[in-house]
This record gives sequence, structure tokens and C-alpha cells, in this order.
Amino acid sequence: MNVLLWPSLYEWLTRSVPGVRVIQRDQDGRLPDRPFVAAKVIAESREGEPQVGELREDGLVLIQQGALFTVSVHSFGPGAYAIAHDIVNGLNRITIQDLLRSRGMCYVRVLAGPTDLAAIVGTGFEGRAHLDVQMRANVAILDDVGIIERVELTGTVDSFTFTKTIGV
Repeated sequence: MNVLLWPSLYEWLTRSVPGVRVIQRDQDGRLPDRPFVAAKVIAESREGEPQVGELREDGLVLIQQGALFTVSVHSFGPGAYAIAHDIVNGLNRITIQDLLRSRGMCYVRVLAGPTDLAAIVGTGFEGRAHLDVQMRANVAILDDVGIIERVELTGTVDSFTFTKTIGV
């Protein structure tokens, strides 16, 4: 799910904090120059029953289900706490809400933060902040269930046995 969501999450964050670099969080990855924002989907839960669509002529079926997911957002560098607040405030902007809706997503609530997590790095403090945001999206899966090409019928009526193949 994360791979499919990332372009929308990236656009939400870059619109919320213009001029601040946004990356997908990777603990082993190299960090860019400060200030920057790192985000990652850290939890997902499905809601309700999956809705199974009609079988298409090519044997594919579309299965859709609602999902809640949590995005963990960290900001680093000068003004990290203010950056985190700008991200939260961005969620109330109509343009951001329209962007998320156009991508099949919506903002639900801020679960945690913004929290100031300034830390000592080397001989000085580095600004850091964290927040978790819960969002909702529709998960769509294509399932190749195949198609029935022929049906074979075999049976016995009285003492007569028959076999019939029907092409579909």
C-alpha cells in the first residue's frame, strides 16, 4: 500500500511546507541537508467487508475495501517544530483536502503531536519534531480469477450415459 500512497503523501507534504525537502523515511538511507521532512506509512487496518466487482471479459475482478493507515512524519533541522505545525495546519486547507480526495484519500485525525524532539547532535542541538496522522483510503486489488472456456457435462438418465462439452 505504501508504494501506491507515496505520490499523494509527497504532494500533501510538499504543498504544506513549500521549500522544505520531503523524503520517504528509510532508516538505512542517507539523510539530506536540513531542514527536511521524512514520512513513512507505519500501520494499516482494513475496514468492513471487501466489495467484489463483476467479472470482466479478461478474467479479472476488482476487489475494493476501505483502509485506515497511519503516516509517521518527522521534521529535522532549524524550525522543525514549526514545520510540523505547518503540516498539521495544511490538513485543514481546502486545497490539501481536495488533493487528498482526488486521490481517493482523506484526513481523519492527528493521532500524536506535533511533539518537539530536539536532540543533541555533536556539540549542539538539532531541531526535530514528530507527528502521526491517521488517514483513510480505498484499497483496490485486481484478482485474476480466470475465465471459463468450456463446460463438460457428464451424467446418466435411466440407463443412458451422456457426455457433453459446451464452449463458453
